[in-house]
Amino acid sequence: MSVKLVEHECPNCGAALQFRDDQVIVTCRYCGAKVERQLDRRTHDKLSAEVNFARVSQYKKDMQTLDKLRKNRETAKSRVKLCSQNTLVEPNFLESCPYFVLIPAALLSVFIFLVSKAEMSAMILMFLIIAVSVIVMLVNMSRANAKRALAAEAKSRIDDAQKELVKAGDELEEFEKHFNIELIPEQFRSYKALDKMLEAFETGQAATMGEAYKLCEEMFAQLRLEQMQKEHIARVSMLAGVIAMENEAQQMHRYGSNPLSGESLTGGASPKTTAELMMAIARTSAKGGKNDRRF
Repeated sequence: MSVKLVEHECPNCGAALQFRDDQVIVTCRYCGAKVERQLDRRTHDKLSAEVNFARVSQYKKDMQTLDKLRKNRETAKSRVKLCSQNTLVEPNFLESCPYFVLIPAALLSVFIFLVSKAEMSAMILMFLIIAVSVIVMLVNMSRANAKRALAAEAKSRIDDAQKELVKAGDELEEFEKHFNIELIPEQFRSYKALDKMLEAFETGQAATMGEAYKLCEEMFAQLRLEQMQKEHIARVSMLAGVIAMENEAQQMHRYGSNPLSGESLTGGASPKTTAELMMAIARTSAKGGKNDRRF
């Protein structure tokens, strides 16, 4: 993209100076004097708006990157926590030492052999005991191998999650070193405020950051007013409904029956008065008004 240059003369040494279209101040390369470009008000405001638009646009992109990196770090933290919670149980004693089941089986077989004096039934019983102990040993060995494999897989997942967490933390830390978040005050860092500033610079409503901040404050005030109006309408509607319900309840209590259904209402609890209900709504509204809403 070609850059438009504007020719000026250094007032100190008379050397030729060249301003880019987006430059206001340059340093003379011959005498070192700082020369400010003379602009009319309209051109100055337009140039200032373009510079601030580019600045805020880049700040918004950096904020989006920062939010993404923070989200990645939180996701990695959650993954590490989840993987740590899902660790499997280690093999028990019989699974870790499957050959141990052969010892009591062998002792029992020897005892039967000595007592029975090598009878056929005793030999069959000994064979069954040895066979069952071998089956139990093989089952425990299989369970132990399966648990060890799953434990190794779980450990691998934890290691991967921890590496991902370290990587996400390093990327966030590196980005925060080069990103000057204090460039824009905290109350104007929301995307709604940044979009409002970009719109103001693009449409010529503002030329400086101060003017853009003022427009954002006006927008916040308008949003708060609209929110208060919505809450007021909701409270009025609630109050009107409560008054209508109490009037109907008082009418039913006065006549002792429901005028629509004819059901008797004697023995029922007395309804709250309108004043009590209005005080309850007022207390609720006062609590809601204390909340500081940020836009």
